[in-house]
Amino acid sequence: MNPTVEKALFFFGGAIVGAVGMYFYSKQKMEAEYQTNLEEMEKFYESRQKHLEEKKKKEVKTSSVSVEEKTEYNKLIDDLRYSANSFDDPDLDKHMAERESPVEEESIHMIDAIDFNEDYPNYDKITVTYYDKDHIWADDHEEVIDDVVATFGRKDFVPSNPEEDPDIMYIRNHNRSCDFEVCRVYGSYAEDVLGLSKEDIL
Repeated sequence: MNPTVEKALFFFGGAIVGAVGMYFYSKQKMEAEYQTNLEEMEKFYESRQKHLEEKKKKEVKTSSVSVEEKTEYNKLIDDLRYSANSFDDPDLDKHMAERESPVEEESIHMIDAIDFNEDYPNYDKITVTYYDKDHIWADDHEEVIDDVVATFGRKDFVPSNPEEDPDIMYIRNHNRSCDFEVCRVYGSYAEDVLGLSKEDIL
């Protein structure tokens, strides 16, 4: 056989053997790494599952305390705090009475322009006119309002913010779910609305 050909065959044969050996070596190495990664993933998920189970047990244990028990506990703490501070309270009787019968928010009370302009849920906004000369309150249809106290909580006109606008008063009536804007005019309902003269009024 030609020596050159013989060398070439020997070279290619060695290359093929080396490639096959490298293939099996790489395959074994990848399989070993895959197995190692698989074991690490299994340990990770086992640890995570154990953590979730422990957390769930703690939540169940915590939730076993009833709402009534929590309420009773909080009330006891409040009583202890109140008792600790009550010895130095000069108005103890008054504060005890307020604690037993807390004062509710007034059903009709004055508000400011910011409160009136905000979107208070399910409350109507109504503009009312107060005629200063004859002290008449009229609704937005110029009808006289008879139940003034039940509507506005007062008979007299008092501006909500005299410095900004001395002729505007805002009232919130929780009984009627209404916010009122009361505008004072320095006129007479009898003259301006009914068209009566001073002689007719007298």
